[in-house]
Amino acid sequence: MSIGEESTLAARVGLILQQIDALPTLSPVAIRVLELAGSHDGQIEEIVQLIESDQSLSAKLLALTRRADLGLGGGVQRIERAVLMLGLDAVRAAVLSFEVFEALESGRGIEDDTMPEEPSLAGYDRRKLWRHLIACAAAAELLAERHQVRDEVSPDEAFLCGLLHDLGMLALDRVLPRTFAKAAAIAEQRQTSISAVERQLIGLDHHVAGKRLAEHWKLPQVLQDVMWLSGHSPEALPDLDHRPTIALVGVAAEVARQQHLGWCGDFRPPRDLRELMSASGLSPTDLDDTVSALHERVADRARLIGLDDIEDKQLLVQSLVEANRKLGRLAQLFEERSRQSRSHGQSVRAIGKFLAPGEPPRTLNAAFAKIARCAGELAGAKFCAGIVQAREGAPWQLFEHTGEGESVGTPRPVEFPGREGEPPLAKIADMGAGAPELMAELMPQLSEPLRSNEPRVLPMVSGWGPTAIMLTDADLGPAVGDEAMLRLVLGVWAASVASATQQAGLRRLGERLSDASRQAGEMQAELVEARAHRRLAEIAAGAAHEMNNPLTVISGKSQLLAGRLRDPEQKRAISDVVSSAGQLAALIEGLHFFASPPAAARDITSVGSLVQGAIEDAQRRIGIGDDQMLGDDTEHFRRAVPEVHIAIDRRAEVAYLDESAVRIAVTELLTNAFEAEPDGPVLVEVQPTPSGDRLELAVIDDGHGLSDQAIHHACDPFFSEKRAGRQSGLGLAKAARVAEQHGGRVELVRAERGTRASISIADWRADGVARAA
Repeated sequence: MSIGEESTLAARVGLILQQIDALPTLSPVAIRVLELAGSHDGQIEEIVQLIESDQSLSAKLLALTRRADLGLGGGVQRIERAVLMLGLDAVRAAVLSFEVFEALESGRGIEDDTMPEEPSLAGYDRRKLWRHLIACAAAAELLAERHQVRDEVSPDEAFLCGLLHDLGMLALDRVLPRTFAKAAAIAEQRQTSISAVERQLIGLDHHVAGKRLAEHWKLPQVLQDVMWLSGHSPEALPDLDHRPTIALVGVAAEVARQQHLGWCGDFRPPRDLRELMSASGLSPTDLDDTVSALHERVADRARLIGLDDIEDKQLLVQSLVEANRKLGRLAQLFEERSRQSRSHGQSVRAIGKFLAPGEPPRTLNAAFAKIARCAGELAGAKFCAGIVQAREGAPWQLFEHTGEGESVGTPRPVEFPGREGEPPLAKIADMGAGAPELMAELMPQLSEPLRSNEPRVLPMVSGWGPTAIMLTDADLGPAVGDEAMLRLVLGVWAASVASATQQAGLRRLGERLSDASRQAGEMQAELVEARAHRRLAEIAAGAAHEMNNPLTVISGKSQLLAGRLRDPEQKRAISDVVSSAGQLAALIEGLHFFASPPAAARDITSVGSLVQGAIEDAQRRIGIGDDQMLGDDTEHFRRAVPEVHIAIDRRAEVAYLDESAVRIAVTELLTNAFEAEPDGPVLVEVQPTPSGDRLELAVIDDGHGLSDQAIHHACDPFFSEKRAGRQSGLGLAKAARVAEQHGGRVELVRAERGTRASISIADWRADGVARAA
């Protein structure tokens, strides 16, 4: 039991004890009479005056003296004479008997005061319990009169102890009438003592409740000990001063039980009375005499207390009727147990078959098919459906099968519960009053065969897996025997569903591990490539630095020499030197940019102006090229520039980026698109990605496209599939470096015809920059 459960139980027990403390107390007259009668110096005159002050008590005490067995006839008319005739012990016993009966017989219980009473399955009612208490008191009185405990236990004290020994039952009946009636029914169903059931249902038994009531009423210690310990066997009693009295009451209670006098709540097999008497220090030789006088004594004492007016012969007949009723009830229980045993056997065989060694269901559909076959064998189910949520947050899935395990339709999502604030999956087990609402929600989603057969809802709960819902057209309860067996069967089925769910989870985990391994390989390749690029950048930076100074000298001297030469052939030759020096200077500038790109100097930028500028730069590069440097061969390299269409999302009209750097990158993308010799116009699209965290500038053409090698290596420095001498192979490498500076990348995708090249930019939103400023 958890700490929380223990705390809850302790609070419940405390509340019950408080309610016992709230029961009616004995009258002040009765309390004072008990005090005086129990003391050695008690004054008879004061006792007489107290009794005379209570007319009801006086009448009952005079009625006691007029009983024929006292031999007084009808001559006693005065309380003083009655007290002298009876003795103080008898007066105390009589007064307490009268008071207790009135205190506990008046009123209703506290637990269900507004609820209608229902008959107990065990045949319990309060009057029968009173009759048992009186029978126990009479048996204790007879035992004290006839046996060797005369000097230790007086008959009057024995009567009083027997009458009050199970008073805790009456207290619980007053405080928790419906729970006590349920405990009585369960005790007879299980053929056990009600004490064990009380502890299970309530948290304490009637012995503890009786002791608390005795303390509340301030009864003598001997009565408190009897009410607390009378349920123990004589061998288990502690060594107390009152041990003989407690043992005698235990024997008397067993005698009354075996004579079927009233109702005692103990359905265990009867004990051997003679052995019990010997263990209690009593002589078993006069047991028959005690039993033969018991019915007459019980009838007399019952009339005296006011329980009923019945003759001893009628009481004997009622005892026989009660004995026959118990025999009939035992026969009924035996038949129920036999039926349950047969059902349990069938259920155990079905579960054994369900759990037989073999390949376990690897999918949820296979698990529910197996469950449907088991339900068909157990209860003749024709159609079954399973609803499960493989993991929290996942959609609910519906699986439908026939009783032979054949699928009805295909597994599909189902709307359940579909509302915010629903409890976690494991708590759905206790359907209770929610089942009608659940059915109203599920019924339209079921297939016709199951929908038309009024399916029953059964929660399947596993301690190590998900909770599933089972719907079937058969009543599994009677088929398996009882609720405990039904829970067992449903638990086995739930474990199968949980196992299939975990199998699916393991498969998903394997797929994820495979994806992760693949991604790790790709990341490793990218890391190697990045290291190679970094090393190449370092080499390129060094080479550019070393080549720049000699190139400057070559370019300057060549231009001076070109101005002095007059021979056309020599002039053309030196012009080629100047042109080549310019190309080499551009290459060195590109190497510088690739090796050490400047940090992005972001600012709020008009994207439309940026794109238009990049288009003009690319058109000049492709349409004009280096005409001034090429002399008579200019027309050979001149080509038509494709038309360009621009589509800018209104959300991306202004962006936060480095305008000059991004313009260079877009120019390189456009240049590649123009050189792909497209048939139609080139499209420039600018829009946020679906998540909105990046801005994407894409250039789309319908040209000759890229090879697989180009897709993977187009951004590598000096890579080009064009004929030698046409390009340096640094254009897309420079664009990739610009993208890196903006937290993005360049991506090339082969379209149905042509290529889609894009550059992405992170943290691009200008409105956020404006608000921060």
